[in-house]
Amino acid sequence: MHSIALEKDSVNVSLARIQQFHGYYWMHGTHATESHMTTRLLTATCIALSFAAMHDAAAHHAYAANYDMDNVGTVEGVVEEVVWVNPHVHYYIQVTNEDGITELWDGEASNLSMMATRGWDRNTIRVGDAIRVTGALGRDGIRRIQMREVVRADGSPLIQPPAGE
Repeated sequence: MHSIALEKDSVNVSLARIQQFHGYYWMHGTHATESHMTTRLLTATCIALSFAAMHDAAAHHAYAANYDMDNVGTVEGVVEEVVWVNPHVHYYIQVTNEDGITELWDGEASNLSMMATRGWDRNTIRVGDAIRVTGALGRDGIRRIQMREVVRADGSPLIQPPAGE
């Protein structure tokens, strides 16, 4: 019986020590806890940024899927619509082909940030402007062009950030 009491006492002592330790840890371990939380926050931030970077990289890989980078061409026409949004700005251009038929072409430019960095805004090219665009043509005969160079009707060039930046 006495040994059982000792075991019970030693268990109670051990339990008391555990509670005492945890009480001490929670009261005095704030720096360790803040450090641990900071590490978790930094880790989560790094993971989120990695996913964002992968999304951007995947988006730019779509250029190779949408355009034949070795097939560079030029289209000339009148801007019918400007879509000034991310991930890329689009200019829809009415182009008259060799047979005299009017076709709508999608001119794809860079993202808003890159366009702004190079001095472009939503009024650089407006609906009704006549432009000539040179760039990679769409795959499979799709009427789209990756805007590399843009020239106004009067011959003045616009410095265009290469689509895909």
